[in-house]
Amino acid sequence: MYNKILNDPNIQAMIDKIAIVEQKDENFLAYHSRTHIMNVVSTVENVLKQLNYSDEFIECAMIAALLHDIGVIHGKNNHAQESYELAKKYFSDNSIETGRNEQILDAILNHSDGFNRNNPIAAVLMFADKIDIKKDRVAPIGYDTIGMRQLQFINEINIKINNDSKELFVDFIIDDKANIEELEAFYFMAKVFRSIETFGAEFGLKTIILNNGNVWNKAATK
Repeated sequence: MYNKILNDPNIQAMIDKIAIVEQKDENFLAYHSRTHIMNVVSTVENVLKQLNYSDEFIECAMIAALLHDIGVIHGKNNHAQESYELAKKYFSDNSIETGRNEQILDAILNHSDGFNRNNPIAAVLMFADKIDIKKDRVAPIGYDTIGMRQLQFINEINIKINNDSKELFVDFIIDDKANIEELEAFYFMAKVFRSIETFGAEFGLKTIILNNGNVWNKAATK
């Protein structure tokens, strides 16, 4: 089902249109187009496989990730609601029934700020979406924006789950050129850290956030 949706020309056209919209609007600080979408899909698949979830559940979560930003074709404002409406219509028009449509649509609708939804697909989608803050996410105006500009120095984000000890390790690999204090003060980082903790709580994991292999003491929700 995931591959069918991914290869649907209509979905591909919407993903392509996101890039066009973002290129025309200088107010986008971060990209929401194909690279971001596929990064989110990859992270969702990665962490759920580490947690030994079923292929069926993983596929449903990947579908949510694939469709979570399609509403950006109408602009960034209210894009979660727009993505929800487009995904809901797409499911209806194409008679798609995954057995988890409600969870998928709830995850899409609430992927921006839907903390504590009691929906594991929502938790993993928000986690994957929020931690996609590597350097390839920064749009041109973002390089001139305090806080946002520090994301250009995040080279990688490694995620490891220890099922025996029930621990989630998220390690931000950050270039030494970064201004860590500015990064920590960036308002979006509070959402990033909270999404990690929300994901961990939903799946019964203790969260350990690292900065280049060292415990990131300032990585706390506000």
